[in-house]
Amino acid sequence: MDFSVEPCDDFYKFSCGKWQEDHPFPQYLTGWDYFNKLFYSMRTDLRKILDSKPIADTQPKAMSKLYNFYKGCSNEAIRNANGYSALMKKVDELGGWPSTDPYWNESVYDWEEALIKLVKLDISPIVDIAVVLDAKDTTHPMIEIGTFSMAAGSNIHSKQFGIKRQKPKVNHYFSNLNEGNDAYFDKIKLIMNEIYNNSMPIDDTKLKNDLNDTLLLVNDLNNAQTATYSTQYYQQHYNDFKFKVKDLSGQFPSFNWLKLLTKLFPTLDAEDTVFIPDINFVQKFGQIIAQTDKKVLANYFAITLVSQLGDYTTPKMHEILYNEKLDAPEILPNICYQALEDKLPDLLGRLFVDTYFNRHRNEAMSDMREITSLVHQTFAKSIYDNEWMDTTTKIEAMNKIIHISENIAYPEWTMNDQLLLQYYDSYSDISVNDFFTSALNVIEAKKMQTFNFPAAIAQYPFYLMHRPVAMNLGSIGMIMAHEMTHALDLQGSLFDYKGDLRNWWTNTTREIFLNKSENIADNGGIREAYRALKEYQIRKPGEFQRLPGVMEKFTEEQLFFISFANMWCSNYQSDAIADTLRKQPHPPESVRVNGSLANFDRFTEAFHCKPGSKMFRKPEERYQ
Repeated sequence: MDFSVEPCDDFYKFSCGKWQEDHPFPQYLTGWDYFNKLFYSMRTDLRKILDSKPIADTQPKAMSKLYNFYKGCSNEAIRNANGYSALMKKVDELGGWPSTDPYWNESVYDWEEALIKLVKLDISPIVDIAVVLDAKDTTHPMIEIGTFSMAAGSNIHSKQFGIKRQKPKVNHYFSNLNEGNDAYFDKIKLIMNEIYNNSMPIDDTKLKNDLNDTLLLVNDLNNAQTATYSTQYYQQHYNDFKFKVKDLSGQFPSFNWLKLLTKLFPTLDAEDTVFIPDINFVQKFGQIIAQTDKKVLANYFAITLVSQLGDYTTPKMHEILYNEKLDAPEILPNICYQALEDKLPDLLGRLFVDTYFNRHRNEAMSDMREITSLVHQTFAKSIYDNEWMDTTTKIEAMNKIIHISENIAYPEWTMNDQLLLQYYDSYSDISVNDFFTSALNVIEAKKMQTFNFPAAIAQYPFYLMHRPVAMNLGSIGMIMAHEMTHALDLQGSLFDYKGDLRNWWTNTTREIFLNKSENIADNGGIREAYRALKEYQIRKPGEFQRLPGVMEKFTEEQLFFISFANMWCSNYQSDAIADTLRKQPHPPESVRVNGSLANFDRFTEAFHCKPGSKMFRKPEERYQ
């Protein structure tokens, strides 16, 4: 904090003025804030445990899979010794890689079987086929046939509807590359030379022709796509994109979708539902495949598989794939830690909880539940006080807020050793000595198992056990209220309390909201967290504890706002700020703090801000 700054002139600088001086960002980063600091300190601590300790007798047996996966990933010598034989075996199982095999036989190649094998490895090179939940009835599963770009990681169900699926990384060799691109050719040639240890003669002209053909296929698939519809459009026309399995042949005669889907889903029923978000793409898909030689498909599938699974072979292959030198001892272990976050999040979460919360876990959880419940209850009460919702919409909003599930810190089941072991029983053969096979086993096991683990935020400055409740409400309480507010914003208005796609706003409410929507989540979050503070003071009068030393002079309300501002303290390069403004929906941290607090009359009252000060706005100038 910078006590030389008047809080009513610049509250962000008052609360965070010393941050840049005390927290210079590391050389390898363009910015530094509490979120970065928390992530990197947590990664450092957990990596030390993974690097130095064998699994303890007191830890659950399932944790051995976490240690083995990490140690197998970070052991460069073993990965180098294993080489590429397992990867190339997978290529052979697809039907080979014609560019590397002069004896490749097109007559025995079955591209549909190859595609099915890729989909089972969670790789979707030309079309995205998956099981999702019906957005208008989230109790009902259905098949989705998505587009080429969806296979690169974005579709309406996973992105808009929040249905989590582990998706493959974008195939970076086929993005933003023009026909005959030399960089593409050089990259693939490097991969081939690495796999075959420079022992395979490569005909540059033939390889360039092969790669040009794959790029033509990619361009055709890209051009077949139509513009992405908004969620609002899907909400209004949703049923137009739904089909019965039995009707696919008549609707899309250029390709035998029933044959492909039946191979992927043997129990498929004629009455099952198929959702097709881009009908034009699916109509043209069969024509594109029909005019594409099998050799082109085989090369494209092989390159896609190698580019996405090659990262699990040698560190040298990682350098080639990502154009990233592993020239410092901490880089590979950090990559392996990130792999744990992606592949084994619940086990890593259990290690986190055991490390940070083991001694006071029950007390901390009880404290967090009290804060969450308080914010939840006061938020529900505030719905009837707002002026922008009509009565019909308020009833719907209240129903939605009541049904919000309070998932606090971590899934309780992960603390049950037997359940953890049972859950990870299908994650077989995770060995220190074979990272490639371990990674593939995890990929296959994760298909139907996805959980989130947000416990890391339950640390300073967001939460600290035994500090004044006002400060916890100003930080983590505000975050809770901020996220609840999103349930009632423009996007949240499209989904009801069950998560089904249904517009529950009246036209009157929608029109009023559109005229008042600037930063509503930040403005609403701080207000609802403050309401929770006032409710707490009523329930437990006289419990306020002042902070010692120079902080002793601040009231409970002032500490609430200081805690809110503290969690946004940051230090960023100017070009990084500009980049953030282009890419992120949120304003810079200083604007988030000063803007939302200048809109809030309780802040100006707490710090006695007078008209004319920068943090004071006239009532008619405030966004509510």
